[in-house]
Amino acid sequence: EPGGVMNRATREDRAQRDFLAIGRLKQGATIASVRAQAEVLADRLARAHPSAWAQPGAGPQELTVVSEERSRTNPRARALLLTAGAFFFVVAAMILLLAATNVAGLYVARAQRRRAEIALRASLGASRSRIVRMLLAEGVWPGVLGTALGLGLAFWATHYLSTLSLPIQFPARLDLEMSLEVLAAACLLALSTTLAFSLLPAIGASRADVGAALKESRVGTRRRAFSLRSGLVVVQCATSAALLVGAMLFVRALSVASAADIGFRHDGVAVATHELPDGVGAAEGVQAIRELRDRLVGRPGVDRVAFARSLGLTLFQTLAPLPLDVQGFEPPTDAVEEIFHNAVSPGYLEMLRIPILTGRSLEETDDEAATPVAVVNETFAGRYWPQMDPIGRTFTVDRGDIETSFTVVGVARDGKYQDFDDDPMPYFWSSIYQDFEPHFAIAVSGDGAAREHLPLLREIAPRSGTVQLMPPAVLSEQVGIQYLHLRVLSRMLGWGGLFGLLLAATGIYGIVSFAVTQRAREVAVRLALGAESAHVVRSVALDGMRLAGIGLVVGVLTALSAARLVGPLLYEVSTADPSAIGVSVGVLFAVALVASVVPARRITRTDPMSTLRSE
Repeated sequence: EPGGVMNRATREDRAQRDFLAIGRLKQGATIASVRAQAEVLADRLARAHPSAWAQPGAGPQELTVVSEERSRTNPRARALLLTAGAFFFVVAAMILLLAATNVAGLYVARAQRRRAEIALRASLGASRSRIVRMLLAEGVWPGVLGTALGLGLAFWATHYLSTLSLPIQFPARLDLEMSLEVLAAACLLALSTTLAFSLLPAIGASRADVGAALKESRVGTRRRAFSLRSGLVVVQCATSAALLVGAMLFVRALSVASAADIGFRHDGVAVATHELPDGVGAAEGVQAIRELRDRLVGRPGVDRVAFARSLGLTLFQTLAPLPLDVQGFEPPTDAVEEIFHNAVSPGYLEMLRIPILTGRSLEETDDEAATPVAVVNETFAGRYWPQMDPIGRTFTVDRGDIETSFTVVGVARDGKYQDFDDDPMPYFWSSIYQDFEPHFAIAVSGDGAAREHLPLLREIAPRSGTVQLMPPAVLSEQVGIQYLHLRVLSRMLGWGGLFGLLLAATGIYGIVSFAVTQRAREVAVRLALGAESAHVVRSVALDGMRLAGIGLVVGVLTALSAARLVGPLLYEVSTADPSAIGVSVGVLFAVALVASVVPARRITRTDPMSTLRSE
């Protein structure tokens, strides 16, 4: 079962829809033949158990048969995984585009600097194909070395990532082994990109007019308002801006989600999940829980011990919604009212600091001999007893084989129970003494950090006669799994954005340096005639800032359009969040300013007469 808990009630419930079975094919059998048999079996089960096989609003049950290879990922999660893979591929493609445009910009600048040399070679009889082959050979070998270095880094990174453990309550390994298909595709993509971005400048350089190139080498080059190299820098800035805006949006969403009020405090609490052996009755199980509590409370550093059948916002959520009947309440539709709940021990609400707004909390006297009681949340009380005092009211839940009536003894503040982005929902807590199941979670808090209690929780399973379902863990880390996707996306886009920022800064610095070199004579004359250095720096730096500005506008607009696709993942953050956009634009603008001013200041510090004499 995906949730990791397999108790008797779950095994005997024919309405369960989350079982995964593994089988080996007989000699000569095929997946198609097994699918046909599964359809016959499904039809037979549907006729034998119609109520459990077709639940209202859930659709018919299905027996899905897949190969072992496809079963390595849950068939229900395949679409999600494909979407995540496509997202990561797009991010990698954007980084590749940044690197390729940067390399292409360097090749374009080199080809322009060598116009005179290429023209001289052409005038001495060198053919265009020979010139292209020469430039191509000079450009390919750095690409080959870079590909080899990249593959080495990829092997190291995949090995490192495969050693990391996920922050989940059961062991899982990341299978990141690089296949031959992946290696071949990566090498082909890298080498083809190198060929394309080194071939285009080579062809452009070979087409230059020989007479014009030789003349330019003597009288200086003509400035163009926009060139191929300028366009490449714009692409770099736009891609970097898009990555930075995306990263900042996810960082903002992570910050908002982490600071969101989930209705309880999870700091300082360590948890472990256990199950009593088959055959243990309710009375014997409750006694085992009390003995386990008494044994733990006496340990050094432990001041609170509590039990719960389910841990909200973690992977240990074992309770399904139950049909609910509240006397005097008429549902707005014909749909059956259902309610989520949790069975907890006295002290659990206090440990998690869930405020009781009215009435009382669960107490030790709420045992198996007393009337079943419940603490409901605000939404429960407001929905079923609006403008009335809920204390003393009763409601009934249907467990299939038995109906239980609960008396409300308290109202607690609303919180989050399944996902951190859930809307407010009715919920109640019952006493685990009155609502016992053999699987449960143990929560411990006390002096010191929660991690200090993990050794204690590890040693109690053999001594208590329970089976440990999931390893002991810090509750705050388990709740943090809710934000795992935001952490992964923000970090991935963040590193991609930083790498893109570095490449964009390199590109801007390169084009301004190239422009300064081309305008060396002009700048020297202006300085010799008395122009101020600050004015010259501003004039030269504006070229780089203009390109960065165009790239910023394009990148931000692209990011805003793409952000709509991931809008549901941005917890309470707008896709046009002004702070995320402002920080991204400010960072890229500052980097572009530095990259533009540094080479401009460098040329103003040279002696004008030395520059003119060299010209």
